[in-house]
Amino acid sequence: SFTEKNQTSNGLEIRSYPESYWTATTVTGKNMDSAGSEAFMRLFRYISGDNERNEKIEMTVPVLASVVPGQGPFCEENFTYHFYLPKKFQSKPPKPSDPRVTN
Repeated sequence: SFTEKNQTSNGLEIRSYPESYWTATTVTGKNMDSAGSEAFMRLFRYISGDNERNEKIEMTVPVLASVVPGQGPFCEENFTYHFYLPKKFQSKPPKPSDPRVTN
């Protein structure tokens, strides 16, 4: 659920959402496609039961991706992918088994 904060003159809503848990992982590289593939599989394994409770977690939307550019034109970038955790897991999500995956 959300709270509507404001409505702009062109009809857009500005919303406020409560704090929530996401699972994320970061892959460093030069290619977003291969980094995205690796990150997605890490997160998919987590929701498929690769966590402290061996619990399967329903995949939800949205899935977010962010990129932190490297310091130069040929430097590696950090690609971080995030899976939103369903309401059932918001109060205490299971700890990921893979240390590269965080809640």
